[in-house]
Amino acid sequence: MKSGTRYWMALYTRPFHEFKVREILERRGCEVFLPTRLSLDLRFQRKCLVEVPLFRSYVFLRAEPKSPEFYFAMNLPGVVYALSKNGLPLEIPEVEIQSLRILVESRYRDQLISHPRLIPGQCVVVTRGPFQGARGVVQRLDRETLHFVVNIHLLGQSVSVAVEPDWLKLC
Repeated sequence: MKSGTRYWMALYTRPFHEFKVREILERRGCEVFLPTRLSLDLRFQRKCLVEVPLFRSYVFLRAEPKSPEFYFAMNLPGVVYALSKNGLPLEIPEVEIQSLRILVESRYRDQLISHPRLIPGQCVVVTRGPFQGARGVVQRLDRETLHFVVNIHLLGQSVSVAVEPDWLKLC
């Protein structure tokens, strides 16, 4: 990385602060990207589509590390930290950001699902659906249906159930 090089980095935000962080950075003139998808909002009597972050608590910023722009972003109330290694923000390849833009700008953005990077043996918690709150272990990945089969220990025995991937988070 040369001095003066701007690249994409991931800022981790407080929960539900992604849109506010994007708004403040855009008003400041920063190059920022918040990939979103359309999701069905079931909180009200009538169903409607709402825009939600594709990756909860993440906003992407294109800036030079340790620049005034970077420090401005890091000092925003909703920003917790930048993903980094050895004190420098990790560079996200331009091709990955462009690929995300293609997906979120397509007419199929209501079908986008963010998948946690899970492997068999990892401990997960079900965050939504009829099994909400259950802890288990990823038993296998069913690639055809895009469901995870989770091994949940109840009463000293094991049961398996297919769970939507966006209903899981790591323990």
